[in-house]
Order: sequence, then C-alpha cells, then structure tokens
Amino acid sequence: MDELELVIRRTLDTHTMKKEFMYLKEQVQKRKSFMVGQSVALKEVEKMIAAVAPSSMTVLIQGESGVGKELVAREIHERSQVASRGYVALDCCTMQESLFESELFGHEKGSFTGADSDREGFFQSANGGTIFLDEVADLPLTMQVKLLRAIQERAVRRIGESKETPVDIRIVSATHKDLGREVEEGRFRQDLYYRLNVVSITMPALRELRDDLPMLIDHLLANNPMGEDLVLSDAAKKQLLHYSYPGNFRELENILERATALAADGVIAPDDLQIHTHELIQDDEEDGDA
Repeated sequence: MDELELVIRRTLDTHTMKKEFMYLKEQVQKRKSFMVGQSVALKEVEKMIAAVAPSSMTVLIQGESGVGKELVAREIHERSQVASRGYVALDCCTMQESLFESELFGHEKGSFTGADSDREGFFQSANGGTIFLDEVADLPLTMQVKLLRAIQERAVRRIGESKETPVDIRIVSATHKDLGREVEEGRFRQDLYYRLNVVSITMPALRELRDDLPMLIDHLLANNPMGEDLVLSDAAKKQLLHYSYPGNFRELENILERATALAADGVIAPDDLQIHTHELIQDDEEDGDA
C-alpha cells in the first residue's frame, strides 16, 4: 500500500508539472506575439507595462478605439504576481444602466424583480486577481460614486445585503475618450479620475506606426491558418501600407482575415482587401512629385 501510494503521488505530481509547463509555454507564446514592432512609441508602451505589471498599482489605458487597450490590460495581468488568479473584463458601454450595480457588486435572491438567485458580482469574481473596466468613461455618475467607494473601502455590498464583503483586486481601466476633459465638463467624477489614473499608458494609433506596418502585417498573416501560405501582391501591399486605418489594429485584423478568405490562386489582390481608397495616405515624396 505504501508503494501504491507513492506511485499515485508521483503520477499526480507529474500531471501537475505538465499542466504548469503547458501554462508557462502558453504565456511565452503570448509574449512573443505581443507588441509587434520596433517604433519608439511601442517600446515606450512595453517599458511601461514591464514597470507596472509586477506591482498592484491601478492603471488607466487610453487610446482610440481598436488600438488594443484590452491586450495591454491582459498583458499587465499575465505579467503580474496574480497571473494565475481571476481576470474579469467588463465593457461599461454595453451594459444597461439598471444592471450596473448588480453586475459589479452582485445581488441577493429576491432583492429586486428578476433576482431569482444569489449572484456574485464581477468584483467578487475577480477577488485576488484583476478586473478590467473597458470604456470606463461611459459609467453613469451614480455608478461612479459606488465604484469610488468600493475602491476606497476595498469592499463591496451586494444589492439586498447589509454587510460588506472585503475584496482584494487590481483595477485596470480603459477609455477612448479624453477623461480629463470628461472631468472638466462634469461627466466624470474628479475624485474617481484620480483613483483610476495612478499610472497612465497611452496606446498609439496605427497611423502613427507606419514603419511597423510591414512587420505587423506579416505577423498577422503568419498567425492566420488561412493566411500563412498566401502571398501579398505588390499592389495589395501598397494599399495596406498607405491606408489610414480609422479602426486601428482591429480594422487591420478584419481586413486581413477577410482578404485571406477571398484570395484566389494563393495571392491576395487589392480587391480582396476591400479598402476604401479615399482613406489612402500619400507619401510626401509622391505628393511632391504630384
């Protein structure tokens, strides 16, 4: 029996080590695919992530829609000391105002119409880990007050509950709006702004990273199962390098995903991109020649 117990224990230990190895391997692959480019702007973002990730500081990520703010939030979590714990993301602009409090803090059964059972809120689900509040500028003012209290008290109270539950979470938030201006115009609380903006990271727009575009395009095609064997025609590549990308990284991903599906004979042609030509940017040299 002693020998059997030893064999079982060793088997379980080996299984656990394999799981941990696969987890670490997955994280390494994620790191390799993150922040493709050599521009000063991207290196500055990478530097900020490396500096704040190991701490528990609250981070505000700013930038236009589609620049990859949630990728930054996930990277911060994955490099943190709580990477193996919960990561919960909430899109504040898609949530109904009447459900905000229940979604964030939870509720008890019977606390309001439709509360058929006890529910744990996002804050409790992320306890010990990270909560990501995307488009935080769209939080209603009434919820801004309650969020501020939860941050200050490090505790939440479910709807219908009389006692508070302590929570230990890191808050990472993001917005495409100028949060400072939102404060000036009375749409966002100044005290909450200072609580969320302990460290600020600004993601550049894709049109500011034109030198990184060739590397980024190659990376996205190589990581697309349908695109790794395709070749970009010179005309298609020229369009991709001169497009303004109003939708930023997300739009580039969509363009390439669509093009790989439409491409014929192993070549991506300009028509496969379906780019609006009025959004093309001309080089200074071409403008001079014109």
